[in-house]
Amino acid sequence: TEIDKAFLHKAAKKMKKWADKNRRPAEFRVGDQVLVKLYPDRSGIFHGRHRALIRKYEGSFTVVKRIGKLAYKLDLPPDFKVHSVFHVCNLKPFYADTEDPERSQPWRKPILQRAPSTRPASDRQLDQILRHKVNYLGEPKRYLVKWVDDDQPTWEYAFRFKRSHPEEVQTYHEAVSAEAGA
Repeated sequence: TEIDKAFLHKAAKKMKKWADKNRRPAEFRVGDQVLVKLYPDRSGIFHGRHRALIRKYEGSFTVVKRIGKLAYKLDLPPDFKVHSVFHVCNLKPFYADTEDPERSQPWRKPILQRAPSTRPASDRQLDQILRHKVNYLGEPKRYLVKWVDDDQPTWEYAFRFKRSHPEEVQTYHEAVSAEAGA
């Protein structure tokens, strides 16, 4: 049995050696810059975007605090709607380009270009309904709405928007059905 234990120990050491070959020590200090892996399926900030167009890692963010052995709290922007504590396997060190600092900046637009409006749709003045999205039953799910006081249209949920602007929704659907029939 001692021989068996020795062989098992030797096999375990060999397996650990090969398993650790591609692993990196994941230790970050407070103040380090890191990149965060965000999962498109689980985080709500990517809805409406194709997963192939989403960055694999987002950042850079500053480590604020270490929580336990394997988790870190990050300083995230307020428009990120994800929890600020991440497991170490979802973090990657960020290396800034010292020769050309401009290359360290992300060349794509940030995930959220602007914060969503805090004003309810009933308080805003409607310019026009541009289009709508339907669910699998063919019922309207969201409306793309152009507001008078805002230059960018926003997507509004149908159940709220129908309550606040019932006449406009009815007029829009009559116009859409007239176009489809013509």
